[in-house]
Amino acid sequence: MMDKKYCLNCGSLLGVDCGDAEPDYSEHYCSKGCYKEDEKEIPQVEIPLDLATFIKNNPGANFNDYLEEKIVQRFIKENEKESGE
Repeated sequence: MMDKKYCLNCGSLLGVDCGDAEPDYSEHYCSKGCYKEDEKEIPQVEIPLDLATFIKNNPGANFNDYLEEKIVQRFIKENEKESGE
């Protein structure tokens, strides 16, 4: 028995013969309209320049190392503000 697959945008069951209706657009979308609609919702993510620099300066590092470093830097900065007040 095949697993049922659904359109990632509207949730329609894929692979169903709908008579004169258009065939599925792809294995993930029922129509080109659903593909285009879902494409609009994909957020564009820019890699921060300091991340690129961090990875360049720490070749074995990953994104979690970068986040940990940012958290530590922020903690230090906040504590410096508090002790300076």
